[in-house]
Amino acid sequence: QDSSFTVRGAQEASAEALPAYRAYGREGNLQLREFDCGHDYNQPMREALYGFVLKHLNGEGDSSPTAEPALALEPHDSPALRCFESGHVPPTTATVRSLARQDAAALRDRLPPVGGADRAALREVLAWPAGALPAATPEPVSGDSRPGDPEKLLLRTADGVALPGLLLRAGAEAPTAVVIDENGAQSALDATPTPALRESGWNVLALDLRGWGETRGNAHLLATDSLLWGKPLVTQRALDLLAAVAHLRTRGDLGQPLVLLANGPSAAMVCLVASALGGGFAAVAVNGLPESLLDLFDVGVPADGAVWNLLTAADVPHLKALSGCPARSPFGPVEDLTAWARQAAE
Repeated sequence: QDSSFTVRGAQEASAEALPAYRAYGREGNLQLREFDCGHDYNQPMREALYGFVLKHLNGEGDSSPTAEPALALEPHDSPALRCFESGHVPPTTATVRSLARQDAAALRDRLPPVGGADRAALREVLAWPAGALPAATPEPVSGDSRPGDPEKLLLRTADGVALPGLLLRAGAEAPTAVVIDENGAQSALDATPTPALRESGWNVLALDLRGWGETRGNAHLLATDSLLWGKPLVTQRALDLLAAVAHLRTRGDLGQPLVLLANGPSAAMVCLVASALGGGFAAVAVNGLPESLLDLFDVGVPADGAVWNLLTAADVPHLKALSGCPARSPFGPVEDLTAWARQAAE
């Protein structure tokens, strides 16, 4: 029942290792035991390990579980277990966060000026694919909708990911805003600035990218697996967004050009990357992302917004510069934002 280190993952790892053991006639030296529990190292698990090591390291027994002797454990708050006498890290001591911030600051200081932002370096850090990006394919949506409800859309990416969307249509002559919210498409329709855009006569499409809204799953597992695969979730979502936008540009019932809006630090990062490497937007406005990634150290970097080594290629101002269009952060007063977006679209 461990969502991070799954039984299936252990089974696959064991199956992958077994042929090597079998080739040396040592199949008995590899064992997999499964336990019905969560993220744990409980007594039955420990006793299984004791029997295994007693056989293979001490030459004792047949690898069956060995009972754990009675243990007198220190209380978890015992002074004997403290690293520091006070029980707290001294304020003058370097921490993982302070050391990371120090390294990040050094990387940022080595970045080129904003005007010399390196798109090729950014593509490499993000594991961005070469060549043209395929458009998402529309699919039928089942279910009836009531008058006044948003139109439901379903787009399918080339790698098979479903991207649900909600469209508020104003007409082919009206400008179009694509809005992204980490809490999902419905939240994007309910939150600022969508109501103001609607009152100003915009088409508004709220889109769920992979792992958000209707496609939400284990967000932490999705983010960490993506980092380990070397393809950040930011990259995958930016490609989702560009695939959806490529489809929108083929429709005749939505006005062009497109303005891109994002709410939340991870969504903001996705939209700036999509604009910097995909382009073609009239303007981009994001909320929740500071002027520099260093400022995120105070609140923590969201796992699904993390990109290893990003500061070797770009900081937030570089992403804005590479967008090639007006880029705004934060949204600011809604009346000012809508006027700014209208001017950019025109």
